[in-house]
Amino acid sequence: MGLTGAVADDQEAELIHSVCEKDIVCGSGILAELSTLVLNTCRDPVTFSDPSLQTAAALSMAKMMLVSSEFCEKNLQLLVSLMERSSLPTLRCNLVIAMGDMSYRFPNVVEPWSAHIYSRLHDPSLLVRRTTVIVLSNLIMNEMVKVKGQISDLALCIVDPEDIIAAMACSFFFELAKKGNALYNVMPDIISRLSSPDLNLPEQKFQLILKHVINLITKERQLESLVEKLCLRFQAAQKERQWRDLAYCLTLMPYTERSLRRLLNNVAMFADKLHEPVVYNSFTTIIANTGKNAKQDIK
Repeated sequence: MGLTGAVADDQEAELIHSVCEKDIVCGSGILAELSTLVLNTCRDPVTFSDPSLQTAAALSMAKMMLVSSEFCEKNLQLLVSLMERSSLPTLRCNLVIAMGDMSYRFPNVVEPWSAHIYSRLHDPSLLVRRTTVIVLSNLIMNEMVKVKGQISDLALCIVDPEDIIAAMACSFFFELAKKGNALYNVMPDIISRLSSPDLNLPEQKFQLILKHVINLITKERQLESLVEKLCLRFQAAQKERQWRDLAYCLTLMPYTERSLRRLLNNVAMFADKLHEPVVYNSFTTIIANTGKNAKQDIK
């Protein structure tokens, strides 16, 4: 008696999966033989220096990697090296797109390498940066990559010198803010990374980014909690610049009675930083704005 229905479908799917994994670009098939030629071309850009050949070989390798997770895992290091080091913007752009496709096809294989996609947000080529914003936006909005601290690199795109990149980054955060707690959950990491002395981000750019992003958080409970989290971060902040950044973020909050109480309950967290003039001025601004704009019950 033949197999029918779901059982037959499952067996057919398993067979197709096995063939893709072992017999198309791996094993002894024709494409497997061709993959050796493609890989050798990608590994030796000095000998095979023609730009069109290099671009075609890299794209061919990427397409082969989409067939088999085994082949993909084995050659991800090479793909990432080409994506980061090739002098050809079109090649780098193609491989960013390919890594996005692989994140859907083999998410567990590609996930440990996702930081390398974020790194292309700093690519000197406008084409590559633009493509990377599109790819990452798609992956994050469809929950194909975890939203980690590297999202601060997307926040940096808000002050990209190219208007198209800045507009795309603003649009991304606008959409992210609609997804429950997604933006709120990464806000502390964004602030921490952008205020890091290692990044050395100009203060004006920090303020432009955070003014845009914090204004997208509108849920009262999230704002209350964010006020408290920012206050607590003063204890770990070592540099005066970090104090100023945290204080500036607190000035962006629309205070209610509850959020103001959170601030007052945590005065001890930042009291020893008030001798810094900019920090002091930020808190006097909060007091002035609260007195001016708050509801009657706050007064």
